[in-house]
Amino acid sequence: RPGVRVDRFSWDVTDLAPATMNDPAMTTAGSATTAIASPKLSVELHPDDQVSFFFNSGAGFHSNDARAAVSTNGSGSLARALGTEVGVRMKPHARARVSADVWYLRLSSEQVWSGDNGGTEASDPTRRFGLDVEGSVDATSWLSLDANVTWAKSTLVANQGNGGALALAPRWMGSGGISVHDARAFVSLRTRGIADRAGNSDGSLVADGYLLFDLVAGRTLGKLDLEITVANLFNSEWREAQFAEVSRVTPGADLLEQMHFTPGMPLTATFKAAYRF
Repeated sequence: RPGVRVDRFSWDVTDLAPATMNDPAMTTAGSATTAIASPKLSVELHPDDQVSFFFNSGAGFHSNDARAAVSTNGSGSLARALGTEVGVRMKPHARARVSADVWYLRLSSEQVWSGDNGGTEASDPTRRFGLDVEGSVDATSWLSLDANVTWAKSTLVANQGNGGALALAPRWMGSGGISVHDARAFVSLRTRGIADRAGNSDGSLVADGYLLFDLVAGRTLGKLDLEITVANLFNSEWREAQFAEVSRVTPGADLLEQMHFTPGMPLTATFKAAYRF
């Protein structure tokens, strides 16, 4: 199945910083518009009802910071992505499903964090390849289990003397859960995690991984859907955003490169209600 997707972006930035808003050379204000076309191809083979093979390839993109987009009148603001995956889906049993695929992704420009600028900036081209495996099983009419795991290798296309290592790129990640359900209600225990990964380009710093558990429960009452989510069920300490930056503890101390991080969300409960007309 061939196809093409066209996206059009418009940016309008207002600079509210007193130090730069009235300086034409420094202001981040401006507007820009650009568009990008992304061709795609998908092929599926179904030898029988239990096995199917698939191949997907195509182009995509990721957008960059709006301030950078207007500064170049939109040029380079949509970084091209080229990706391919090939895999298999299997149904070894009426209640079991398994799939696996290998994939490759190349970005014309990686978006990285810049502590000096307090935001993101475009960097060099990167490439990734990896393996995804996932499965699910309906153990009974009221009990379901599922899990998925991903391994990825991420590198800069141009070796910068460090083997092309790309800081903060996850190597291992996954999620899974167990659910008890009937026609009108469910309770699900979910887990999600990312393994430790290199915090900087030479790997001398480590961005800590995490393993978190969430509890989700819901019930349908006629046209009313109720759901409660308890995130980080065991109130684990974890790091969400993490970056390697050079800083000093006191004004006269030596500069040190170390991991700076935003603490992850503690145990938090949210409630959702939806009415279907």
